[in-house]
Parts: sequence; C-alpha cells; structure tokens
Amino acid sequence: MKDWKQKVSFKRQGKNFAVEVVGWDEMTRWNVYAYIYPGHCLFLEGGESMWECPFPLQGVSFFKKHIYDGKVTSRQWGNDYDHIWNEEWEPEYKERAAKKDAEELFEFLQTVSRPHCEAELEHPQRGEGEVEG
Repeated sequence: MKDWKQKVSFKRQGKNFAVEVVGWDEMTRWNVYAYIYPGHCLFLEGGESMWECPFPLQGVSFFKKHIYDGKVTSRQWGNDYDHIWNEEWEPEYKERAAKKDAEELFEFLQTVSRPHCEAELEHPQRGEGEVEG
C-alpha cells in the first residue's frame, strides 16, 4: 500500500458533542474537529461557514453540516496547524498543540452555558431556522 496515505485519529465523545484530533501526512500535519449534535446548547449557534464558529477554536479553516434523511445531524468546525502563521513549527510541536487545544476545547464544550440552553434542551427536535417565541 505504498501509494496510500495513513492518518491517525483520536476522538472523544461528550454529551451531544465530540472532539477529534487527526494526524496525517506522516503525522506532520494535524487537525482538530468539533462535532456539535442536536441537544447541545451551541447546536443552533454560529452560522453557515467556518467564519461563524460559536466556540473558541484557533484558526478555523473548515465547516460542514452533516445531513441524514433531510435533517442536520451535526455541525462540524475544524482547524489545522499548517497555515502561514505556524508553518515554521516543528511537527512535534504541532502535534502537542493540536492535542492540548483539543483537550481545552472538550472541556469548554462540556461546561459551556448559554441563556437559551434550557429552552433548547426542552425542545431538542426544533428545526434549524425556527424562531424561538
């Protein structure tokens, strides 16, 4: 499999969210992804692009809505550690930074509180784009 590229993934599941760290290109490049699921108070926060991430994630460079059977099942934001401002970092430093940032992001998503969280948790089936009354 000499022409195949290998990647390694570490994923930690929280209540209504997950955080993933991915290493690829011989573990010289790293990404951190957060998946926000219905029921999490930030599910309806943020916008429809990587520029509108509703939580602290440095250097956001990725956004995707995961849809199944016509419904949004998760919203994913991610970043990478290979941009212009960190291209001089050694691969080992990028790995440590990605893992540290992932741990901090997990803790944030686990403890985040927003004024409308209780309302969202009472109505987890509310469709995206509906207006709260």
